[in-house]
Amino acid sequence: MLSRVAFAICLTTSATGASGADAGAAWLDSTATPSWNAPSAKIPRAPTSTPDPLLASQCAKQVRPPASGADRAVAAAGWKLLGASQRFGDTEVVGGQSAFDGMCRPMAYQFFVFSGGRFAGTISPRPMDSRTDGAARIPLLVSADEIAVAFSRYAPSDPLCCPSRIGTVQFQLQKNPKGPVLVAAAASTAPTGEPKAAAPPAALPAAPHAAPPTEFVPPGQLR
Repeated sequence: MLSRVAFAICLTTSATGASGADAGAAWLDSTATPSWNAPSAKIPRAPTSTPDPLLASQCAKQVRPPASGADRAVAAAGWKLLGASQRFGDTEVVGGQSAFDGMCRPMAYQFFVFSGGRFAGTISPRPMDSRTDGAARIPLLVSADEIAVAFSRYAPSDPLCCPSRIGTVQFQLQKNPKGPVLVAAAASTAPTGEPKAAAPPAALPAAPHAAPPTEFVPPGQLR
């Protein structure tokens, strides 16, 4: 019964919201890379949510227990730990969410960056929802002081499954007398999928294009 309810919720969302476009991702289109993190800032509190008890029970196995000081700090701010934490040297990225959708995808989620055990900032100015414009995928720790994050970019006509563009933001961890701070250093946006190639000879069948990447789904999340 629960699985049918979850499917109905997801189906209703897909039918009534044909697009994931969201004005909350406007920061990704800014000509000047915005700054929202500051040294010695506190971890933002998780948004308040009142999940359906049955849905919360179904999705509970995807919430992991804290395993580090950074994990405990994020959990203490009210976040449910999302996916696996990542480390590169003394840099750690921890995901947190406050709710689930009908298919246990993360809602109101965020990624928190720590350096030397100290909070350095978040990868987005505000929490994100799966299948909406500006939803982040799993951050990539390029080095101990560089992180790359891809964000789903939806046009108004895009279906929820398939954003037509991907925005990539390069972050840097900067040292400051008051503590480390995460700074968005550069951003770019490109269409998803492969570029169109010249048509093959008539005698040969056209090769299928690879499917475009879908929205961020943490390991273990159901689609």
